[in-house]
Amino acid sequence: MAQQLIVAVFDSVDVAEKAGRDFRGIEDKDEGFKIERGVLVQKDATGRLIVLDQPTRPFWASVLGAITGGLADHAIKDLLDGEWVASISGQLAPGAVVFVLQAQEASPFAIDNIVLGYRGTVFRKAFV
Repeated sequence: MAQQLIVAVFDSVDVAEKAGRDFRGIEDKDEGFKIERGVLVQKDATGRLIVLDQPTRPFWASVLGAITGGLADHAIKDLLDGEWVASISGQLAPGAVVFVLQAQEASPFAIDNIVLGYRGTVFRKAFV
């Protein structure tokens, strides 16, 4: 399976959490998707990105609890300081919530369907 950095953009924390439950459901089915680490990031009213280090619902605590500072620093800096800025920034209205996931993924279809079902947008980059 390919190691991917997956960025899924949603309108709110509630919607992102629903998608997160579905991500975990796909992972639990053992069908070629495994989350290594994840973080939620939200754009505040001033345009600043803040890492949501306290999960708002207990279901996601195991994944967010597994996050290392290295993933947050690496993923956010790489994604938001490089060429991805142009493609992602238009999706980040104030209040937008972003899942940044490091995952093993055999096929993008299951995650794409979840994200699109919640009217989100998904971006990928090979994780190195």
